[in-house]
Amino acid sequence: MADDGIIEEAFEPCAAPPTSSAPAHSEEAIALAFAERYADALRYVAKWNQWFYWDGTCWRMDDTRDVFSRARALCREDVVGVNKPRW
Repeated sequence: MADDGIIEEAFEPCAAPPTSSAPAHSEEAIALAFAERYADALRYVAKWNQWFYWDGTCWRMDDTRDVFSRARALCREDVVGVNKPRW
């Protein structure tokens, strides 16, 4: 198949992310935390506008929007205790 090289290239791990001085709780800091947490389990292929997850054997398309749920969960984890009542 002609696209075999594209598929292999799409799932190659990237170089380690650079250290960042992103402000705590910023979108960038959360995105970096997400990338670090799921570096071995998730891949996004921009050309296909599609997320994939590693099922232990092969890469599977995320048809259930599980990646979106994981991102939301990470955001909720990040803000625990940030917005405390002022009374």
